[in-house]
Amino acid sequence: MKTANAAAFAAFILVLVAFAAADIAIPTITKVYFDNAGAPYDGSVSFTVTCYGYSWKPGPAQDKAPGTYEPTNVFSFTADCPRYGCEVAENYYLNYRHLDWCDLNGTAAGKDFYIHDYSGRPVSDCNEDFMNRACTLRFSIPPGTITPGPSATPSSTPPVPSLYASVTPAVTPAPQKNFLSALFQQITCFILGLFGQRC
Repeated sequence: MKTANAAAFAAFILVLVAFAAADIAIPTITKVYFDNAGAPYDGSVSFTVTCYGYSWKPGPAQDKAPGTYEPTNVFSFTADCPRYGCEVAENYYLNYRHLDWCDLNGTAAGKDFYIHDYSGRPVSDCNEDFMNRACTLRFSIPPGTITPGPSATPSSTPPVPSLYASVTPAVTPAPQKNFLSALFQQITCFILGLFGQRC
């Protein structure tokens, strides 16, 4: 009887660990490239990505038919990119959210620009595993926004002449050293959540 209880308890813990692990934000490094007039832009770019859709409280996914909800801002991040191919640390925690589209608002050479609906996710097609993820994000500054200025000669990355972003795999960063402590914290938060408590 004790063996059966121990096995049931172990199975329960494994289910909790698997569920909590699926809810952990994966450390992510994204290389960001901006092109201007068909050439790599090596000037500084400040930008904000904003994604619209709907969200729900932790639990089963909630599917809503298009037209039955008003899309709202459910995810955003802001970054400064001082040069072509800068690295941005953003985990893209998207659990409990449905995204319809993402926009980018940016500023380069003192001029504002806007790219509407560049994708249905902030990034996709990333190189990832359970402990880390690496992405590449490319944008073309809309024509006429800024005069051709600082440019970079890419070593192995050709420019993408499109107003829309494309995402390609990049080099995977080193694993996060405190992964087990983050996992333990997520498990603790999940268990507290079962009892209506917050972390």
